[in-house]
Amino acid sequence: MKKLLATVFVLTVSLSSFTFAATYGGGDGTLEAPYRIGSLAHWQTLMNTPEDWGSSFILTTDLNWDGLTLTPLGNNSASFTGNFNGNGHTIRNAVIYQPDNDSVGLFHSIGWGAQIMNLGLENISITGNNGVGSFAGINNGTLKACYAKCTVNGFSAGGLVGFNFSSIISCYSKSSVRGTDNVGGLVSSNSGRIASCYFNGTILILTDYPNFCGGLVGQEMSGGTENSFWDIQTSGQMKSGGGTGLPTATMQNPETYLRAYWDFKGEIANGTEDIWTMPEGGGYPILSWQVQAASLANDEMAGAIPIHAGESRTASSAGATGLDLTAHGYNDSKDIWYVFTPATDGTFTITVFDSSFDATLGVFDAIGREVVFNDDFFGEKSVVILKAKAGKPYYLRIAGHDGQTGSFTLAVDEGAIQAIQGDLNYDGCVNLPDLAIFAANWLS
Repeated sequence: MKKLLATVFVLTVSLSSFTFAATYGGGDGTLEAPYRIGSLAHWQTLMNTPEDWGSSFILTTDLNWDGLTLTPLGNNSASFTGNFNGNGHTIRNAVIYQPDNDSVGLFHSIGWGAQIMNLGLENISITGNNGVGSFAGINNGTLKACYAKCTVNGFSAGGLVGFNFSSIISCYSKSSVRGTDNVGGLVSSNSGRIASCYFNGTILILTDYPNFCGGLVGQEMSGGTENSFWDIQTSGQMKSGGGTGLPTATMQNPETYLRAYWDFKGEIANGTEDIWTMPEGGGYPILSWQVQAASLANDEMAGAIPIHAGESRTASSAGATGLDLTAHGYNDSKDIWYVFTPATDGTFTITVFDSSFDATLGVFDAIGREVVFNDDFFGEKSVVILKAKAGKPYYLRIAGHDGQTGSFTLAVDEGAIQAIQGDLNYDGCVNLPDLAIFAANWLS
């Protein structure tokens, strides 16, 4: 037992006090060839090499510190002014304990022009005095597409950043934040820009008479908060220096974010970066890089498969992702896409025969606006009549009601096969067989 304790002691001291002789895992520190961080030793080299804090880095694996104590990157004399791409990886299980110091976080301070992106922090305990955050005590750069699930303690504290003087874009925090004054779920004080972010963690105020404490932003100074939210139920906070407070159910509704112009995977009306997605089974939005790539190449509009008049295709939507994009909210998701570009002007009938699930069919233009929509309320098919222009692409979206997936056949035919409204069996007239189909569906 004594030998084991001695080994742990030596390891802890060597990680905390000495510089590793290890170099980085490759690269030369430029944007084109960033230094590669692929081990704990590489990170320790970065922590202890201030002359590299203006370089570019990329994380090539998750880093698990197993409860060891770290020191922030940067200090009162030098900020991190380079670029750090988390590359969809996570740093977890560390302790940063500096209760008497200001500006405490994974980064002491993110400097002007610096960018931190695509990085997750989990189960890191951060303790400091004034200006404490999971990622940084002070942010003068850009924090984008990052998240934190940490414990943050300080006099003034934020779930992501202590004092924000620049940009925090498309990030979220599910941290436990504890502080006395200037306490916020995302930042303690904002003098910069916060856009498309949310907080759904917990907040504990350590005084009976706090100043500037809120669910998202403790104190809004000269900055601005756009299209950002906090959960009033998990946080216990009804006010904030910026942002909009919502109950949990609304925070877990994707329509909340689509209406706020968040860029989700599977839609292009709000952008084409595909920053956000909804997790399997529902919940709060997560960053798209947190889930593995879908097994379907055409589960995004940008990957639509061409189909021509007179063709039919049989496929399955199993493995598809995506949200409800319909104009009237038909609660259909997990979509796949085809694109039809007619050679001549004309009228076309587009049909989805969905034998194994409840499918919907929508047609969208090149910028993601819905042109026409139909579902399979009558019979086991969805049909739209499209008046199309030659050379113009029309994107055909097949989705499942309530997120169902299954097999289907998609057909594009020239002419208006369902020429008369109410022609439920598409035989060119409205008669008793159509009434029978209507009655059967009504009774079921």
